[in-house]
Amino acid sequence: MNARLIINNREVLLGHRHLEEFVFTLDDDPAMREIFHELAKSPSSEIRKDISGNQYLSEETRRLLIADTSLEVMRAIILSDEAQALMTQSDLERYLATGDAEILRALAINLKELARKYKVCDLNWLCENLIRHPDPATRYNLAANIYTPAAFLKKLAGDDDVDVARKAAETLREVGNGFDPDDDE
Repeated sequence: MNARLIINNREVLLGHRHLEEFVFTLDDDPAMREIFHELAKSPSSEIRKDISGNQYLSEETRRLLIADTSLEVMRAIILSDEAQALMTQSDLERYLATGDAEILRALAINLKELARKYKVCDLNWLCENLIRHPDPATRYNLAANIYTPAAFLKKLAGDDDVDVARKAAETLREVGNGFDPDDDE
C-alpha cells in the first residue's frame, strides 16, 4: 500500500505501523468513503479491522470486508447492521466454519437481524448450527435470545452447562409469560 502524508509540500511515506495509528484517528465521515475503500484493500488486517465498524462505508467496501479472511476483520464486520444486511447464507456458512467463539456469539445475539430482518438465512438453520458449538458462551447467548425458537430453548434448558440451562429456562419463562418479542417492531 502506498500511503503518504503531505504537509506544505513535505512528504513522508507511511508504513503499516504509522498508517494503523493514523487510521484510528480518521473521522467516520461521508467524505472519507473513498479513503476507507482504499484502506479496506490494505494488507494490514489491523487497518481493515479498524475501518470495519465505520458507518460511512460504501456497499462495495462492506462486501470486500465481509469476504475478508482475517478473524479480526470478520469479528468486527459481523457487528455492523449494514454489513449484516448485505450478507448471504454462504457468507454465514463461512463465518460459522471458522468455529470462532466471538463470531458465533455475535451470530447468536443477532438472530433477529440475520434471520428475520435481513432474511439472510433460516432461523432454525442458524440455531441448529449455533446450538452445537462447544463454547458455552455461544450457547448462553442463544439461550438468552428471545428470538430463539422454543424448541431450541427447551434443548438448551437441558444443557450440560448450568448457566446455559438456567438462562434457557429463564428465557422460556419470559416468552411463555405472554412476552411478544415482535412488539418492538
